[in-house]
Amino acid sequence: AFEGSGGRLIGGGVGEDRGYSPDVAKAIDEEVSKLISKGMETAKEILSQNRKALDAISMRLLEVETLEREEYEAILKAEGVEIKDFYRDQRLEEERIGDPTRAIEFDADHMKGKEV
Repeated sequence: AFEGSGGRLIGGGVGEDRGYSPDVAKAIDEEVSKLISKGMETAKEILSQNRKALDAISMRLLEVETLEREEYEAILKAEGVEIKDFYRDQRLEEERIGDPTRAIEFDADHMKGKEV
């Protein structure tokens, strides 16, 4: 009743058959541990480098509880933090093509009263 595919217990457990050896499992665990450690180091570095901005944002949040994007970015810029817009190209493309749901609405309105 609590088994998934391949006779595995749902949620793992003692009866779990991973399909690979314990040595491979150990190698995977070690690699995941390295990735997590590296991510934590990177996060600490970023926070340390931008401590003044972090403090300024924290202080403002204590006053207002919520920051809109514009105010958040203004604080970062005031503290000398470069803002990288990873979604700029995607946003510009969405603006270029417009709202796709409007095209569907147009087609539905255009097809009213016509036989299909």
